[in-house]
Amino acid sequence: MSPSEPRGGTSASAFAEIKKPFLGMTGTKDGSPISPKTTPASRREVYKALPVGDKFELVFEGAEHSAFSDAGDRAKNRIPHHHLAIQKISTKFWDAYLKNDESAKKWLQSNQPKKDEGLLVEKDIWAWK
Repeated sequence: MSPSEPRGGTSASAFAEIKKPFLGMTGTKDGSPISPKTTPASRREVYKALPVGDKFELVFEGAEHSAFSDAGDRAKNRIPHHHLAIQKISTKFWDAYLKNDESAKKWLQSNQPKKDEGLLVEKDIWAWK
């Protein structure tokens, strides 16, 4: 869910040729407990390196790497709208690309995720190319 740059090389060299649809989700506080080189900014480099065509990025304001789980103490720091957004946006993505659902694809390629009540907040980022 939260992409990271390759250990060797650059995001451009690793991701510039990806032709398949891509949905990346990360947060503005999404670092790594394992690698200090993995920062919220470096995670966003992956999306920037991807070529145009069926590529999507969701960035949650204030989200840490644990935003995608409720394991252990992570539930205490959970921001309420994150799981709803993860579920709805990822389901639309799978509907669009596994079921060839054109209405789901159109929804993804729009500002609709920002408009749906309670799905995203103002500082969350929804992007597509």
